[in-house]
Amino acid sequence: MAGQSKAPVPKKGPVKPPRSSGAEVDAFIARVHLVAPACLGRGRLIFAMDATMSRQPTWDLALGLQAEMFRAVKEVGCLDVQLVHFRGYGETRASKWVGDPEDLARLMTQVSCQGGYTQIRKVLTHACCESERGKLRELLTAVAGYATGGREALEDHGSAAAARLLEQLT
Repeated sequence: MAGQSKAPVPKKGPVKPPRSSGAEVDAFIARVHLVAPACLGRGRLIFAMDATMSRQPTWDLALGLQAEMFRAVKEVGCLDVQLVHFRGYGETRASKWVGDPEDLARLMTQVSCQGGYTQIRKVLTHACCESERGKLRELLTAVAGYATGGREALEDHGSAAAARLLEQLT
């Protein structure tokens, strides 16, 4: 064996992956459309609209584009939107949270432009308050889980609030 030489292995070109037929691709796409998207909880989005008079020339176009955008989101689902708009001198309003794009479109079409100043600070303050409410809701949910299932329920909860509670319990 020591004296035997090995025959050289012939080199092969690059391996081409198998190609799917057009019918196979079409069948795959049809199956994908049948699968509902996974939704682990609902996302929340604050949609702020500047309804000051400077927006008036493009207002109708913007409303149409925004409504179309949220209709596309409906196909994916799992998103609640709160409309916050400002206009006039000191007016800033926030809607309830809505999950249906048609409800959001109705809310948006009720807003009209008025002269006034940009009030982005009020919108950002509102967004911070909503964020804190969400943290409180998460904390209360974790506390309720602890009350019904103890430490094990907190460990299974997996939220940041549950982790903070577990730290406090040790």
